[in-house]
Amino acid sequence: MLKSSLAKKKSMRTYVSRILKQYIFWSILYLPYALIYFWSLPVEKYYAPLALIAGFLYIGLCYQLWYIPAFLLGLWIVHHLYKKLGPKWAVVVSLLLYLLGSIETYYTYFANTWATHLYDDYSRIFFSTRNGLFYVPIFILFGYLLYDYWNSNFFKKDVGKKILLASILLALDGWLVFVNQGIDKNFFLALLPFSLFLVNGVLRTEIGKKWNLYHLKELSVLYFFLHPIFIESSFYLLRETNVSKWHKGQIVFVLTIVLTHLTSEIILKFRKSVFARQKNRNKTV
Repeated sequence: MLKSSLAKKKSMRTYVSRILKQYIFWSILYLPYALIYFWSLPVEKYYAPLALIAGFLYIGLCYQLWYIPAFLLGLWIVHHLYKKLGPKWAVVVSLLLYLLGSIETYYTYFANTWATHLYDDYSRIFFSTRNGLFYVPIFILFGYLLYDYWNSNFFKKDVGKKILLASILLALDGWLVFVNQGIDKNFFLALLPFSLFLVNGVLRTEIGKKWNLYHLKELSVLYFFLHPIFIESSFYLLRETNVSKWHKGQIVFVLTIVLTHLTSEIILKFRKSVFARQKNRNKTV
């Protein structure tokens, strides 16, 4: 979720540039993983360059990296919708896109209808609707709305009740999806009010406002980018062990958390030491 004022300033270009630099760095780091995965597929090897380009622009060169190109596309869509059509139509269009994308999750409920036939044709090329066109825009738009209508009664009144009601709806929605599971479980209709009211409530609460959570923010970014390295390497090391899938999953879970955290802390300490050296050099010059 982003505030709409970001799109009205020159800082938008700086913001996008910073994200792109991060994305390029991590894409290069995960390039060997992407190649190994591609070579394991029953596809001619000379398609590798095209696959890497498609991966970089759409699904990411590792499974967690899909979010960056999706986020940037979603940001571009919302920026133009909000600017050209205004908040109301931006909500309508973004909601319609999310509803179309949700066919993937509620596929079983619409089996053998025009909706599933449409999804089948689409997924043969684009694999999933969890992308910057269908999934991301509505959540970015929520940030715009929260920022621009912060003092409206819709967001100010009955904050706790709205979170509670949205939580109940999300639980019911989860049950509906669980009993008739679709192709994937990325889209939950009740996730929309839940995420909107939860973020609104968190931003308005006084709890934790005096806490310095910047270090946790830095760690969360590194967790996001690093964790697949330790998931995949742990599974690789345990591939020939005589352990059940359940216990293997538990071991991988613990190893991933511990190693991701330790590596993140080491990286942050290294960054701080480099920054401190540069600062001292600038003082002496």
